[in-house]
Amino acid sequence: MPEDKIEYVGVDQAAEILGYSKRTIYKKLRKGEIPGQKVDTKTGKKWKIKKSDLNPKAIAENEIIEVKKKDKKLNREEFKELLHESISESEEIKLLRKEIQKLNKKLDQESENPVKKFLRWLFY
Repeated sequence: MPEDKIEYVGVDQAAEILGYSKRTIYKKLRKGEIPGQKVDTKTGKKWKIKKSDLNPKAIAENEIIEVKKKDKKLNREEFKELLHESISESEEIKLLRKEIQKLNKKLDQESENPVKKFLRWLFY
């Protein structure tokens, strides 16, 4: 694929796509678990990640392989079952995080921020 056709994302978008925190994305980038590169910007160095490298299934497979290496060897069926469970849990977690984000937005809209309330009291 030509370089100008490749879509890149930052850490925020990568965290959203994979369902991880930004902190976890930074750790995985530093360890090389997620391929990315640092680029110079006007505001300093930032991570640039190919969107195509952020396949949640591939990341889950990578994590399962790491567990396999640390604990015990798995046969093919055990590996498939573990992979399936991990992907299912990952999808459920994504859905729950999206639901939490929606509820937080709704809560922010319905409730008044105490800091804003205090500032309004202080200056008006």
